[in-house]
Amino acid sequence: MLDYSNAVQEYRLVIDQYAQKPEYKDIVEKAYFGMAWTYLKLGDIDSSIKNFQTIMNQTNSKIVKMSALTQVGDAYQDNGDLEKAIEIYDQILREFPDSIYTDYVQFRQGVALLKLGKMEMASLSFQSLQVNFPKSKYLNEVDYYLGVAYFKNGNWANARDYILRYMKKSGETNSDLSYEAQYILALSSFNLDDYQTAIETFEKITQNQTVQSTMLQNSELGI
Repeated sequence: MLDYSNAVQEYRLVIDQYAQKPEYKDIVEKAYFGMAWTYLKLGDIDSSIKNFQTIMNQTNSKIVKMSALTQVGDAYQDNGDLEKAIEIYDQILREFPDSIYTDYVQFRQGVALLKLGKMEMASLSFQSLQVNFPKSKYLNEVDYYLGVAYFKNGNWANARDYILRYMKKSGETNSDLSYEAQYILALSSFNLDDYQTAIETFEKITQNQTVQSTMLQNSELGI
């Protein structure tokens, strides 16, 4: 297991040694990034965000600044402060609309909105990603999250259609997202009175022993 506390001390030594030497600016930035990510591993969100903000305040590089700002947004989201995360993502989309991270930020904004229960805004964010970034690597997951958004709104037909699109693109994978997709498909089919598909999908879930026990139990109840 990595000794994260020791890693923090090592990064601090690098920063103390080179902070006042302009020719080592890149090394210092990397040390701040490393320390910020290490704090994330330690669960110290406040210290992590503080280090990312230090990078933003000191760098002259737009790419570095946006990267740090994106990490701040993600840190807030992963810590459950969704409103603050969305605020950061909005700032990035305003200030850096054409960066290499823009599609990722648009995607993460949609996920945060979905977690907040703002289904219509989440759908708009995902649809904006589809229109503006037709080659984004996040598009397949967008189909999944749009399916989730419609499912939570009780639109079973649209939920089923988007989930089927996601499953067709992703294929058979042993991932939590894939299992969740199957479960949503089963429930959507049930609510659409397509009991045959619902039973078949529930049975497929119960045959996979890597699925979480709660989902296994709920699928058995569904059958």
